[in-house]
Formats: sequence, structure tokens, C-alpha cells
Amino acid sequence: MNSFDCHRTLQLGSAAYRFHSLEAAEKAGAGRLAELPRSLKVLAENLLRHEDGHSVSADDIRCLGTWVDSAGAATADTELSFHPNRVIMPDASGIPLLADLCAMRDAMHHFGGDPTRINPLIPVDF
Repeated sequence: MNSFDCHRTLQLGSAAYRFHSLEAAEKAGAGRLAELPRSLKVLAENLLRHEDGHSVSADDIRCLGTWVDSAGAATADTELSFHPNRVIMPDASGIPLLADLCAMRDAMHHFGGDPTRINPLIPVDF
């Protein structure tokens, strides 16, 4: 979805890059996204990128856009989705994760399923 008409393309030489413009979304009624702290701008762009009407709705994006006006009070009780593109795991949490994946693959094999179907949904780096 593109409720705020914010999909843009940046042309650099022969390469084209797609991005979601916070400024365009703000002009289309998403709230004061350009004034958010940098960490929340990352979340705003992530919400715009993954807006599907179910896990991320236009109302979720508008809610984050009110953060500047309410100093965060409007979003205090609101859950917002975050869809990371990659996860970086330190050894302390990565090794137990590998053990869990191995156990799930063993269980899948035990019950006659295909253990190669057990994989993280997004890339994971150690």
C-alpha cells in the first residue's frame, strides 16, 4: 500500500534506488514525521515500507506522526510493528538460537516433515 503517496526513486548515475519519503508522507497527512528523533524516523520509514493495511495501517503511521505534538504520550499505549531487514546476534544469544533451530529441525524430521523448511524469516548475522 502507499496511503501517503510517498514512494520515491533516487537516480544516481545508472542506478535507481527506491525509498519512502517522510516529507511526502507528512504533506499527505501522516503527521510530523520529519521532526521525529532519528531513531523514530527509522521506525516511520519502516512502517511506510511495510504498510499493508493489516500488520501496519495508515492509522499506525498517523499515530507515530503525532509523537512530536504529544511528546510521546499519544503513542505510549500503542503497539507498532517493526520489520527489521537483518538481525545481528552476539554469541551470547546467537548460540542458543542455533540450538533452538537444530532442535526444531530434529523435531520436524522426527515427525516426517522437511527439516530444511526451518529457517529464520530474515537474514541473521553473528
